[in-house]
Amino acid sequence: MAEFNIDGRMRVDSLQAQFKEAFGGTLRVYYHHHFAEASARLSEIRSENAPATGELKVNGNMQVGTFEEKMMEQFGIEVQVADANNEVLIENGATLRNAANAKAKAAYQQQDYSREYWVETSCEQNVVLSEHVIDLLNECTGKKYEPVFRQVYIGIKFDDKPCNFITLTPQKRELLLSISVAESAKHQEIFDKYFDGDVKYNKGVYQLKINTEDTEKKGGFFKKLLGKAASNIDQLKPILLQAEKEYRK
Repeated sequence: MAEFNIDGRMRVDSLQAQFKEAFGGTLRVYYHHHFAEASARLSEIRSENAPATGELKVNGNMQVGTFEEKMMEQFGIEVQVADANNEVLIENGATLRNAANAKAKAAYQQQDYSREYWVETSCEQNVVLSEHVIDLLNECTGKKYEPVFRQVYIGIKFDDKPCNFITLTPQKRELLLSISVAESAKHQEIFDKYFDGDVKYNKGVYQLKINTEDTEKKGGFFKKLLGKAASNIDQLKPILLQAEKEYRK
């Protein structure tokens, strides 16, 4: 039976090639909810709280859902298993050895979650702030993007089609915002001026951490939130507009 080991030294393209050879299916690897660069090593795209060492042994009897969960637990990396032609995602109960031809996940099962799920998981003010970013995107593009509530992030869609150039992850005391756009000195200047430089650029994506620990609901509708935090986010208009233009090319 086909099996192989995965460790942090492995490159994304090598992992995908070994997965294809062993099981016939396609492995999608993500970095901050965008497709990871093929040349990146797993150690470079793992989440900060993932184990620093260790490896994962994968064999054909492992179920798709179990494999995806173990990749997140061991490496802090989001992956999804698709069919041989990379057209549909495979249901969680299928084994990896059947991944190439197994049934698709039911009804677009990058499963939708609810707004209430995110309010309970993080906090309401950071969900509101996420929605404010999407409203800002609509304002500067003249389009009507809508939020899509996934299990591990809030994405956007247009005409019911998912778009991947912006993702948001509300947490208890901060909002994580990822924007896929070419690096620019003007962009960095905006981040440095309004967000205390708390931003990283890696593999074509800006990752911005917005601290909202002080945003308590006091005597109004998130008065502090809709003050400084939202005011700073308003300065992202040119970056959001550029990201949308690059995505639409």
